[in-house]
Amino acid sequence: KVTLDGEVFAEVALRNFGEGSQEAHPKKPNVRVKFNLYDPKGNGPDKLNNLRLKASGEDPSFLREPLTYRALAAAGVKSARFSWARVVVNGEEYGLYQIIEQIDARFFKFHFGDKTGANYDPASGCGGFSCPGGDCDKLKAKYAVKSAQGDFKHVLAVAKAAVNTQLDAAGFRAVLEQHMDVDALMTTYGFEVFAADVDGFLRAAQNFELYVDPKTDKLHILRAGTDTTYYESTFVTFADPWALKSPCKDRKDPVYLRIQADPVLRKRFRDAMQSLRCEQLAVEATAKWLVSYVPRIEKALATEDEAKSGRVPANATGFTDGLILWLQKRHWEADKILGECPK
Repeated sequence: KVTLDGEVFAEVALRNFGEGSQEAHPKKPNVRVKFNLYDPKGNGPDKLNNLRLKASGEDPSFLREPLTYRALAAAGVKSARFSWARVVVNGEEYGLYQIIEQIDARFFKFHFGDKTGANYDPASGCGGFSCPGGDCDKLKAKYAVKSAQGDFKHVLAVAKAAVNTQLDAAGFRAVLEQHMDVDALMTTYGFEVFAADVDGFLRAAQNFELYVDPKTDKLHILRAGTDTTYYESTFVTFADPWALKSPCKDRKDPVYLRIQADPVLRKRFRDAMQSLRCEQLAVEATAKWLVSYVPRIEKALATEDEAKSGRVPANATGFTDGLILWLQKRHWEADKILGECPK
C-alpha cells in the first residue's frame, strides 16, 4: 500500500533497482513503484503507472539528474518529469528521494501523444548503434522489445549506415534523416558532451531507451539515469568523448564518429550544443533554476535521520555552488572551441 500526498493506492508492486547507486547507500534502496502490475486497471497519480524513487546515491546534490531533464526538455527533447519526496516505509524514515517518471506507455502517450510506437530497452550496456562483432544483425539481441511494434528497421538502418564505408557523407545524412529525429539526436549528443556524461548513450551506450514516434516514423533516444553528469570533465572532452577509457572496452559510437567526419553534420551538432549551453544551461539561467529548488531540498535534508537512512545529510547550497562553478569552467572551455555565447 502506497500513500502519496495523502492519497492511498492499494495492491502496488515494489522492487529495487540500480547498481552503483545501491552500492553507495545499501541501506537506502532505489524503489520502482508499479501501480498496475497486479491490477491492470490500477493507476497511480495522474495515471502515472510507473515511478522511480531514487535514493540519489551517486548524486548527493539531488540536483544533477533533475537539471538534466529540465535542460533537455526545455531544448525540445522528450524527457522525464520529476519531483522530490520524503519516503517512509512501515513507519521508518528513509529520507529524501527523487521521484522520476518511468519510460513506459504512459510516458509515450504524454510526451508523444501516441503509445503504439516501437520501444526498445537495452538488455545490456554497450549496445547503442554498435554492431556486435561487426555483424549489425546481432544488434537485435542487445535490446528487449517492449511493444507489439517490434520492427528493428530504424535501429538497423542507422547502425548499418554508420559502419558502411562505401556510403558517402550525403548518403549517411539521408539515412539519418529518414530514420531519426536528427534535431533531438544532435541536442542529446551535444548535451552529453557538454555535461560530460560518463555513463550515457554516447560514452557507455546505457541508461536510455529507444522509441519510434508513430506520427513521424522517426527514432528517438530517451535518456534515463542521468546522475553521472556534471562530474570530472576530463573524462569527456570536447575533442574526444572517450578521452579516458570508457566502460565499453574502447567502443566508440559509430554514428557520432560519422557526424564528426561530415562537415555538414558536425556543424549541426556544434550548433545544437552551442544553443543548449548558451540558453538552457547558461550559468545565469541554471543558477536561477537551482536556487528555486534548493530550499525544498534543504528542508527535507535537514530532518533526514542519518542512522535510519544510512546516508549523511547533504548541504544543497554547497552542491549548488559546486554545480555553478563546474558550469562556469565548462563554459570557459567551450568558449575556446565554440566561441562565446551571444550577449
